[in-house]
Amino acid sequence: MCNHTKLALSEKEFKIDEIYRFEGETDPGDEMIVYAISSELHSVKGILVNAYGVYADTNTSNIIKNLSKHL
Repeated sequence: MCNHTKLALSEKEFKIDEIYRFEGETDPGDEMIVYAISSELHSVKGILVNAYGVYADTNTSNIIKNLSKHL
């Protein structure tokens, strides 16, 4: 949901363009994954951020599973 445009989109309308993984030196809680996503249908781009491993958010992980990957 975009608060600026009031546009609500499904994860099925997005694709993953790039994935970046960041790791902390010692603390597993410092590990994050950043997904660059886009919807050609609506001409919008954005990012999706999630922790990695045991700290990952279940809801965000489920959204990521439904995104198509075009890498």
